[in-house]
Amino acid sequence: MKNKLLEEQIFIVKISSYYLTKNEFQKNDLREIYYRQLSWIKSIIIKKDKRISYEIRIIYNPDIDSQIKNEINFYIIIRSGKIGKKQFINYCKNFYDLAVNNYSNYDFEIIDSNNSDIVFNPFDVNFVSEIKRQSEIIKLDTIEEKPVKKFGLVSNNKEDGTNSSQSQIYHVAPFPIGKNFANTFFKQLSVSDSKYIFSITLQPIDPNKELVDLINKQIIICEKFAQLNLSQSSDVNELFPALREKARYYQTFQNNILKSINENPLLLQIIVGSNNPLSEILVNLFISYLTELNVEPNFITHRYSSENINLEIRKIFLKDKNGTKNIFGKLNSFFDNGDYQSNIEFLLEHNISLEEAAAIFSPPVLLQENLDGIDVKRSPQIPTFEHFPSGGVELGNNYYGSNVKSIKIVDDDRRRHQYIIGQTGTGKTTLLKNMIISDIKNGNGLCVIDPHGDLFKELLVTIPQERIKDIVLIDPTDIDYPVGINLLEYRNKIDRYFIAQEVVYILSKLLIDEYGATSLSTFAGPIFFQHVKMNLLLAMSDPEIKSTLFDFYNIFQIKDYWKKWLPLKISDTHLENWVGSVLPNTDYSRQGSEGLSTGDYISSKFEQFLFDPMLRNIFSQSKSTIDFKGIMD
Repeated sequence: MKNKLLEEQIFIVKISSYYLTKNEFQKNDLREIYYRQLSWIKSIIIKKDKRISYEIRIIYNPDIDSQIKNEINFYIIIRSGKIGKKQFINYCKNFYDLAVNNYSNYDFEIIDSNNSDIVFNPFDVNFVSEIKRQSEIIKLDTIEEKPVKKFGLVSNNKEDGTNSSQSQIYHVAPFPIGKNFANTFFKQLSVSDSKYIFSITLQPIDPNKELVDLINKQIIICEKFAQLNLSQSSDVNELFPALREKARYYQTFQNNILKSINENPLLLQIIVGSNNPLSEILVNLFISYLTELNVEPNFITHRYSSENINLEIRKIFLKDKNGTKNIFGKLNSFFDNGDYQSNIEFLLEHNISLEEAAAIFSPPVLLQENLDGIDVKRSPQIPTFEHFPSGGVELGNNYYGSNVKSIKIVDDDRRRHQYIIGQTGTGKTTLLKNMIISDIKNGNGLCVIDPHGDLFKELLVTIPQERIKDIVLIDPTDIDYPVGINLLEYRNKIDRYFIAQEVVYILSKLLIDEYGATSLSTFAGPIFFQHVKMNLLLAMSDPEIKSTLFDFYNIFQIKDYWKKWLPLKISDTHLENWVGSVLPNTDYSRQGSEGLSTGDYISSKFEQFLFDPMLRNIFSQSKSTIDFKGIMD
């Protein structure tokens, strides 16, 4: 059973951003870019399937009412309707990888076919023109030339180029030498109120025998006039030096055309469309942008043309009155059938060599930063190292071409600590979130402290079913079901001294954070910390009472509250001396010279734990509902 021809298949890649890697753009850089471009063109065109066409499309679709900068979008489109789906997918993958590797200073984004309307039908196109190289009949038996057409809108009517005269040839002018107008073009486009589509399409074809015969015939005609009267005569009138020079000049063109149509025949179509009448200034700048990479001497300047302007703009009339024909739709309007193969004039006018295609069919070459409508960056995409850790916590993915590789950090590196820095909005929280989710999925234990209260909500919805019972949520804002954390709860006698030291350490950190590094010497001294530590030990002296920070706080606020723990239930010489000699002679309520009591002075340092009702609900509970040691062990 024969393979059924598929409907047209489309692959779309967007050039999402451009990386400017040099501060100053040198003249030789264009030549370097050109040779890189030539290598790319050769790799995708030479010996590739003739059923595939390639298009670079520039779309400017401004929202006049929006205050947001309007974007200039670049797309590369691959079409094919005559090869199998699997073969087409494999080819597009190879094409994408090749583009990414060749153009490391671009970011590429594959456009889903469901979103293709933004490329093929962004707006109603009412005015369309084709940009073509000028063509004319060249008479080799005279030095008089026909007037050369300059820029402008000209009709499609023209005399037949296949004239059989033995003294004239049909000539298509080369592309003009580039003059680096890309930046000017993009600036002019970004301030236009009209919408524009600029399309550059390459179509590989099979060699056409009729076209080859025509070029061979024209080479013979040029050769004939290049060898006029090779006698030994010294009579200038018999030697025709000007005609011979002219014939050799045009013969060079014919030889180049013959070489291109024999080795790698290509057709080039350049179309411009808009919702409004085309701006001739903008279209001319687009032409200059197209030829920017035309820097090599093998592109012979048409010296018989005025000002080296060898291109013309031709109107294309849409078929229906309302202009609804989508000439930029999914179907290739010019190369979707084989009719052009029999149109020798069309083939000759649209024929282009690989060397010319490398200069014309190119992603944008930007020579400066901050061009309106174009996302210009400084840091390019790079591939990962060949040998990268396969285990550990996932930080994210590296995208390079069609390759996606998980980036991980091993536990041994994490134990040496991590430090994440970056400006607002650069992805610090997202990175932390990815690491946390990776730890959770790997079965690791972790603690997330979320001071803002947003991250933990995002994490809760990502918890796998098998780890739900492992989750312990401490939400201070939950007033209905507050957790209990008694900082003075202990397991054995030794813990009491450790807890007292830790509370003092926490208090010291709070004072420094609140009042600065000198606050300890200003607000707290040895006597202050002695009263804090000894009264903490007193509050923890009776295991049956289960004292809290609130009880400790009341020692400084309520007269003789310390007697609540008498007689002492533990044997400690320092604590016995404290309750026997110090506290009986200490009145925390007595006011000093500044009107502040000693009790207020000390207890005020713990207000942060008890003033806020949410924190008070947590720290005033006598029994901790969270067993941190059990969770960690």
